[in-house]
Amino acid sequence: MNKSKKALIILLIAFILTPALSRAQTIDLYLDVCNSYEGNPKIDTILQGLKTFINEHPKLDMNIKLFGFPLEGPNTKRVEAALKKFKVKSVTKVDSLYDEFEWADPEESVRIVVSGGKGNWDELKEMFRERDALKLYIVGVNLPSPSIMRRLLGTASASGGQYFNAKGTKKFIVALKNVEKASNYNLEVRVFKSKYSELTDWLMSRYEYVWTSEVYRAGKHNKPITSTYIFPARFNLESGVYDIKVNYSSRSKWIEGVKIDRFGLTQKKTNFAMGMVNIKVMNGGKEVKGVDRRGRDCWWSEAFFAGKHGKDVDSTRTFPPEFNLVNGNYDIKVHYRGYEQWINDVHVKQGRVHNFQISFPHAMKCTETEGTGQPMGRNL
Repeated sequence: MNKSKKALIILLIAFILTPALSRAQTIDLYLDVCNSYEGNPKIDTILQGLKTFINEHPKLDMNIKLFGFPLEGPNTKRVEAALKKFKVKSVTKVDSLYDEFEWADPEESVRIVVSGGKGNWDELKEMFRERDALKLYIVGVNLPSPSIMRRLLGTASASGGQYFNAKGTKKFIVALKNVEKASNYNLEVRVFKSKYSELTDWLMSRYEYVWTSEVYRAGKHNKPITSTYIFPARFNLESGVYDIKVNYSSRSKWIEGVKIDRFGLTQKKTNFAMGMVNIKVMNGGKEVKGVDRRGRDCWWSEAFFAGKHGKDVDSTRTFPPEFNLVNGNYDIKVHYRGYEQWINDVHVKQGRVHNFQISFPHAMKCTETEGTGQPMGRNL
């Protein structure tokens, strides 16, 4: 092999092993210098965080663009003076984010907006919904209220990007690193509530996020290594095998054994469409109906993921048992007066109703000692 070929191979290996955002990809970071920052630590938080992040990524090709009102205010001069000491490609000013993004090339650069909350985010959100995808990563710094956070998050989601919240310098640095991962993701999980209805954006209840995706090492589900509450879920992971848990409302689904190549793209889909399972329970030729209201249950029914009987997916004390389950395979256990029966490998499919009938011809009367959750008598 001649010297030129060897040199080419060495350069190629060096390129592959270099972290994604440290390559020749350009970053345009839009920094809010609004005067409302005066008197609080937002500017200090941003400048300290930027300094640390840039020092940790010396090969970064970064342009910093200042925006806000007034653009020629005291914060602008202070930021410009500080940025002269940073190793960035350029520092310029932008009159309008709307004009900046309206005709921008999606492939030209990674775009990050760092803001304290001021801005016409609703107008930007509508613009992103009408144009081709232009991913925008927004970092909210020390925001004054949850309502402002929701506006920034909605704008980022409408663009196909992500929102990151930061309180203090350390969390701002973490947010910038998360942007690095998100903008160069190698795993994407798309989530549907029916075959043709994809869930995108985010959903939060009064107390917590309702949409979440968690990544675990394969077979190790004690603690997730990373998570997101935005759909589709995107992650930047090291090469390996992972289990993904997707939560939608009160329901969860696992995607297990996902193989990740650090330099490839793995795409998965999961569907939360639902189907019905109805069970007719017979005892001595009569159907059992109603709710068991005794202190100790004498009848109940539980649905489990097929082959996994540690924890039920759903349960009911009302007979006939009816389950509305997410698409998938289930094992269903029916308890009645000390006896139990299994209906195994029920394949639930959207729009389909599964009807079953089981019989307990020799069931005993329920006594005070029964209904402890343990099978009694013989199992039929």
